[in-house]
Amino acid sequence: YCSMKKFKSDVANILNCNKENSKELLNLLKENLNSNIENKNVNNIVDEYLENLIVGLSNITNILEPEIIVIGGGFVYFKEILWDKLNDKFSNTNMIFNKDSRPILKIAKFGNDAGIIGASVDRM
Repeated sequence: YCSMKKFKSDVANILNCNKENSKELLNLLKENLNSNIENKNVNNIVDEYLENLIVGLSNITNILEPEIIVIGGGFVYFKEILWDKLNDKFSNTNMIFNKDSRPILKIAKFGNDAGIIGASVDRM
């Protein structure tokens, strides 16, 4: 539900393009979100993706109570659009049972290569 492959596919379908390159798709997405003509379908896809991601992050938090959750992979290509909204929505979600155990969200230091190198983040 919240894989980057599905997100990119949904965005490409809504924007009626066949872009698979993350940078090209990001540019089209930014143009669409920043245009004067608001595309509600694009906003809906972004919101749906973030809601699904928050459900997963909340489940991890409720089960493991980590101090930090590091997000890497393809997400880093779209962090300009997704990161602030994700932090906002995650900090206000009511899906976390123990409010004192809300983890800090970080972007993996090695970005898309985090899965290969190992999720790594500076604590400062």
